[in-house]
Amino acid sequence: MQSKLTNIADATLSAMLKLPIGKVDIVIDTDAFNEIDDQFAITYAMLSPEQLNVKAFYAAPFFNENSENPADGMEKSYQEIIRVLDKMHLSHKTEVLKGSENYLQNENTPVKSPAALHLIELAKNYTERRPLYVVSIGALSNIVSAIMMSPEIMKKIVVVWLGGHPYDWHTASEYNLNQDFKASKFLFTSCVPLVHIPCKNVSEKLQTSLPDIKANVKGRGKIGDYLYSIFDKHLITYSLKSKPIWDIANIAYLVNRNWMQAVITGRPGLKDDKTWDTENRGAICKTVTDIKRDNVFEDFFAKLDNFSLNAKMKILDIEEKTIKSEAVYNNGRKA
Repeated sequence: MQSKLTNIADATLSAMLKLPIGKVDIVIDTDAFNEIDDQFAITYAMLSPEQLNVKAFYAAPFFNENSENPADGMEKSYQEIIRVLDKMHLSHKTEVLKGSENYLQNENTPVKSPAALHLIELAKNYTERRPLYVVSIGALSNIVSAIMMSPEIMKKIVVVWLGGHPYDWHTASEYNLNQDFKASKFLFTSCVPLVHIPCKNVSEKLQTSLPDIKANVKGRGKIGDYLYSIFDKHLITYSLKSKPIWDIANIAYLVNRNWMQAVITGRPGLKDDKTWDTENRGAICKTVTDIKRDNVFEDFFAKLDNFSLNAKMKILDIEEKTIKSEAVYNNGRKA
């Protein structure tokens, strides 16, 4: 299968796909208002500063019952990213950029956006030995557009994408893959270093319930209450007892490499009927095959609890300093 744009030797890809050592730099490309799992992923990333340095968030387009069109979906995702960061009081910590207002019209024409241009410029600071990790939990429009405009960044980034299904499944068809199908086809025809996290039987293992979220998320500050409320609303809306928080898989992969099993394999192509072409393999990629669900949630819950506790301590410290300051001022007036 002919690779898009440039060729990267399997030896180079294999080296770039090795599990990173220590803290890594990442950007997160997310259709944050599409559903409710993106908000958990954003929160988890920001709760993990010892493992992750979040350089930027990119708003991805989406189109479903929560948006009027892809452009509206991108705009709502942009606002949702900011909303989540504000509830964590961390909006000053990282950049948030708007992405594509549409999906790729063909496999040769990129969609220019602030997000794609930012990724190109940021990637210039990285190398094969120290790549930038591009966490993608939505349509691939922004990322593929950046690669089309500047193919050389393929040797400076590793894309960690959640979408599609395992290669032995009867279909590849899944929401993230389907949204911008042309961009998805490009990803699997290209040589960009890729960590692929499928949905069926893999990220869907990150299932949780309202009692679990109520016990471990509700009451943990503004962000905890927000995550609980959107989870509760989602279950009511769709008459569910539980649901997968798919998108935290990408964050967990970079937080602790021992929680996932993965294999190196030649990436299949994507047929127009949205099935995998496993007969004609392209450049190698790493595919996650299993996730330790309990470890991931235990880490997320513990970090959220600690974050909430630290926030409360800061508030109490500010209140104590304010009281002392007022006492000094009042004593001075009496004197």
